[in-house]
Amino acid sequence: MDDCLFWWPAKKGDYSVKSSYWLGRMGRHRVEVDELDEDSKDTWRMEVLAKRHIAVDTVCGCCGHDSESVTHALFFCEKAATTWSGSEFASLVREAPDSSFGACLRWLNGKVSTTQLQKIMAITWAIWFCRNKWLYEQQDLNGTVAAARFVHLVEEFGNYATHVRGSPPFVQPTVVGSGAIVLTVTRWFEGGMEAEVAEALAAKVGLEVVRRFGLNKVWLESDSLNVVKKVNTTTMGFSPLFLIINDIVELSNSFHAFTFSHVRRAGNTVAHLVARWDAKGSSELVCMAPFPQSISVLAELDLQ
Repeated sequence: MDDCLFWWPAKKGDYSVKSSYWLGRMGRHRVEVDELDEDSKDTWRMEVLAKRHIAVDTVCGCCGHDSESVTHALFFCEKAATTWSGSEFASLVREAPDSSFGACLRWLNGKVSTTQLQKIMAITWAIWFCRNKWLYEQQDLNGTVAAARFVHLVEEFGNYATHVRGSPPFVQPTVVGSGAIVLTVTRWFEGGMEAEVAEALAAKVGLEVVRRFGLNKVWLESDSLNVVKKVNTTTMGFSPLFLIINDIVELSNSFHAFTFSHVRRAGNTVAHLVARWDAKGSSELVCMAPFPQSISVLAELDLQ
């Protein structure tokens, strides 16, 4: 597909009055409703609920506070405060402004280092996780333990990311028969990109490589459900993502048989393991059989 103009504030790249409205209000910031500041989101949500004649209950479901907000839920609710009290940021959080989540986050950003801010966000992630478990599944989890685990998870990811230059590698292992891997390919791309774009590009690279090696019957799997749906329904759009989707559709027509299906992340372990392989400074690394026993065992587990 040739390059074309697209409307960047919309995910599909096509113009809408809604995206134009938020662009006019917020300038060059991202304008999707999910990323609006808290006050704007609350106002928008309240207006929609009021139009639908739905009563709005603002009482906190955890502590009974009569003015629930994102800021309250993550920093000042009794359950959240208990988790923060066990962290190194307890006194800092108590001093943070409570006017809005955006204001609180900007204030914290000016007080701590980048590494510390990552820890703070990991703790808020854990607090939100525990809060939802309590509200919707009545599970009273230990917030301090959960926060420690989430912080460790973020640190592990950061340590791995420091060994990866540019964007994450795109890996497409080719599996045939009863689980014997024919080849794996890792291709590196410089610069960052959105997750869906990276997943779509990984699928495209995989198809390019298997066609290069003369394979005519392809069953492609991805743990990105949105990419799978867009390809299978040939969804059209103008953003960079849809240029790649169109390439995948065109590549799929070159095979005698082609199937594209979704697989859970737990069933895609081979790709994640191969992604850690050292490409020896090359832009592309292709490996042929035989493979280590660990890879073969994981391939069998993925197919179960």
